[in-house]
Amino acid sequence: MQAIIFIGIQATGKSTFYVRNFLNSHVRISMDLLNTRNKENSWLETCFKSHQRFVVDNTNPTKEERAKYINSDKNELLFQRGINFNELPKWQKRGVGLFWEEYEKAGWNPKLQREEKSLKQRIKVDLELPMKDEYNFFIKNILENK
Repeated sequence: MQAIIFIGIQATGKSTFYVRNFLNSHVRISMDLLNTRNKENSWLETCFKSHQRFVVDNTNPTKEERAKYINSDKNELLFQRGINFNELPKWQKRGVGLFWEEYEKAGWNPKLQREEKSLKQRIKVDLELPMKDEYNFFIKNILENK
């Protein structure tokens, strides 16, 4: 089972991203489609029980709202399948961070016949995201260095 939670303000492309990447493999659970929390809870319960992959399309859910999307019995569910949550790598427990990173790259300038350095961008993959206050500092640092 896989649960993905889209978080972001309205009109940022969450639904479009779902259609392009998850339409054929994941159920979409969205208040825009279901209109009531009762229907949303029913769909969530069905997905958990049937081990169906799903995407929650929600505008800025709070920590408490996100908690219901994450099965409170996840440790037991994993243990029944022979997986010890505490032994999983950090990236499987906390997720993966993808963000832009600037780096310096050396290259040869044929006109000037010399080596020159330029700034490039690449996507950095972080498999060990920090937790709690360190995570807040990590995000703040990324946003301030844009």
